[in-house]
Amino acid sequence: RPHQNSALFRALMSGSVDLARETQTLQMRVSPHISEGVAIATGLLGGPIGGLAAFIALKLTKDPFDNLVSFRYAVTGNWADPVVAKADEPRASSNE
Repeated sequence: RPHQNSALFRALMSGSVDLARETQTLQMRVSPHISEGVAIATGLLGGPIGGLAAFIALKLTKDPFDNLVSFRYAVTGNWADPVVAKADEPRASSNE
């Protein structure tokens, strides 16, 4: 599945693109990276060992805070003038 992962966010995309007509019907999920901020805050409040422990725990649990705060968008229309709208809640069968 196409995705973009940066220092600030992770974006996952699914859907279809028609190259001949230059149109798309995509669903996007954008999740800001906040788990590192939780580890830093723990380090400031609990000391370096607490921060390191929090960072490792968050990575082992696959960044649960990042998954709690995510935004879903539908991108449709042509490439010259795409329509971006906030999407409804994810389907129950989603494998993200």
